[in-house]
Amino acid sequence: MKKIMLLILTILLMTSCAYTPEQDLSGEAAAVLNETDDKIINLNLEEIALFLPSVVEKTFFEKNILAAVTDPEDYFKMRNSYGLRFSSATGLTVPVYVLDKDTNSRDKDILLEFYREYTGLTGADIVQMYIEHDIPYDMASISAPFVLASTEETIIDPDGRYPHVRFGETMEILLLEVEWHTPASWLDYVAEQRAWWVEYQQNEWFTNLSTSEQRRISRNQESYFKDLENQAERMGRNRFYATKTLNGVPGANYQISFSREGEAIEEYLSDDGYYIFEIYPYQPYISYEDAKGEWQYQSWERVYSKRAYDNLAKNEIIPLCDDLWSKGLMTQEQYDYYVNFDPLDYYVDLFFNNK
Repeated sequence: MKKIMLLILTILLMTSCAYTPEQDLSGEAAAVLNETDDKIINLNLEEIALFLPSVVEKTFFEKNILAAVTDPEDYFKMRNSYGLRFSSATGLTVPVYVLDKDTNSRDKDILLEFYREYTGLTGADIVQMYIEHDIPYDMASISAPFVLASTEETIIDPDGRYPHVRFGETMEILLLEVEWHTPASWLDYVAEQRAWWVEYQQNEWFTNLSTSEQRRISRNQESYFKDLENQAERMGRNRFYATKTLNGVPGANYQISFSREGEAIEEYLSDDGYYIFEIYPYQPYISYEDAKGEWQYQSWERVYSKRAYDNLAKNEIIPLCDDLWSKGLMTQEQYDYYVNFDPLDYYVDLFFNNK
């Protein structure tokens, strides 16, 4: 309780409007924050003054900050002040945007004003973001410089279970060998899909449909093909990417779309040119057929690490599967799949075992 009261007292002192190094939390309070237990998460943090964070989780930054800045000039200043970093460079469990360490005090005040003017965020929102994504406060501190992950050697795949898989600096990062479509090869791919559709319309299932239903499905399919063809133009402007081959296997089975200026595919590539795929965040789910014969879908909030997934599986997913299996609402095959599911194995099968 003493530590928690110290945290509250320290936070309430953060009332300065402009950025100052003194806004950093004390070491003991920071240690309390790093515990990220339920007591801290449930604290009333409404009095925390808004401050300029030097580290912001990727999705939080894009949805709550960048998306809110409506003035183009202000948007580019905000976007160019932060650089995207992945777990391989930071040691965190999530990708983050990092404030340029050379940003001067005047520019920090301008950026803080952007936070106030556009976002509607509070200091409590930013602290909660640290807690939810396991960002240590000494790293996310508004005054502390950003520190890269430890350079100590880490043994990847110590049990040798995945000899054919390319990992990044942890087993939560996969390095994919990708050949991207060009606009011309993409249009060839769409033409192949059109040819497949013409052939499929001779299928007995389709010919047995009513004329009106055939027309409805054909209109929807034509709209889909038009959308694919339009992506060729975006591909030419480096705003859309689709895999021609992935780890040597043909097929447009992975696509990336950029909606904001300044985003570039290079941010997602390793120094060796591999596409960096992070297994987390991952959204767990199960599906089953209820007593009425209707399919039900149960999903959970996204998890940001293997530890978080394992805890969720132990405390919620497996008990639910036990209950559904005992009631005859889940087959043995379904039960075994969900109870033993591992996101790493899922993506290894998807990307490395599909030859």
